[in-house]
Amino acid sequence: MKIIQITFCLLAFIATFVSATINILFPSSKYYLVAGQTNEIMWTSEITDTLPFSIFLINANISDLKQFAVANNVDPRLGKKDVEIGANMNYTGFQLIFTDIGNINSIYATSETFEIKEAGTTPTAYSTPTPTPSPTSSSAPSVTPKSSSNSIHNYGFSVLTLAALFAITLF
Repeated sequence: MKIIQITFCLLAFIATFVSATINILFPSSKYYLVAGQTNEIMWTSEITDTLPFSIFLINANISDLKQFAVANNVDPRLGKKDVEIGANMNYTGFQLIFTDIGNINSIYATSETFEIKEAGTTPTAYSTPTPTPSPTSSSAPSVTPKSSSNSIHNYGFSVLTLAALFAITLF
């Protein structure tokens, strides 16, 4: 019995290093895609993210669009991927989901809701956020919390699992 518990503990430990923490930057509520052309998808990911994923386009407002695959076997370390959007896809309420390549129900990240504009619309360009200059007064510096992704595989979840399994092993 102890061997099984130790095995689970080791698997949880390994999961902390292969966990996916992905934040989709583009598109978003601020940045749209354009139908009928190639669009660039952008994201950030933790340095330990090495497992490839699939990218699906979803929209709850379009009944016959379940999950539309736009890319497969994407390396998370790339940070961007060019995808082709069909000419008749202009509508609002779209989202992208990044999933496990073998299981669409295992979602690593979900984008903000965005719009796909009609073909011929000028694409939006992503602008990197610039830090806000801090005041020169003697006031205390402000702390900006780190944003988290919409991931079910966050680092904290893996650490919690590891701690729980380790506690079970000890008792």
